[in-house]
Amino acid sequence: MSKKDESFGGGATAKVSLQFSRINLGLAAGALLSITLGYWLLSIGSITWAPILLVVGYVFLVPLAIIL
Repeated sequence: MSKKDESFGGGATAKVSLQFSRINLGLAAGALLSITLGYWLLSIGSITWAPILLVVGYVFLVPLAIIL
């Protein structure tokens, strides 16, 4: 059995660290900007761009910032 298999077997807790790069931070900043702008546009009555920006922020940019 390899070391990789041994480290996760037997109920041992694995030490996993998330390492965010500039790509992750850029996507997270874009998501925050998109969501903020979407809510602001929603508050002033824009029914076209606000939902588009909110969907882009929540559905695409936030998951990409976490995954990549």
